[in-house]
Amino acid sequence: MSSQEDNMMAALNDNGGDRYKWIAMIDRLSGGDITKHDEVYDRNYIETLNLLAYWKFRDQQQAMANKTR
Repeated sequence: MSSQEDNMMAALNDNGGDRYKWIAMIDRLSGGDITKHDEVYDRNYIETLNLLAYWKFRDQQQAMANKTR
């Protein structure tokens, strides 16, 4: 890892990650495909927020299930 990458990771770990939450959501909605970011921006926002809420709930349920194992 380069020093620039190290600096970026340190910034994210120092609560700087809050700055990039929006791009993380866009990236997740696009399936990690940067060529689909424009499609995400064109989506209906209520549908998109519902999907994000579902993913958050699902992730929390999976995390709780993993803790009980």
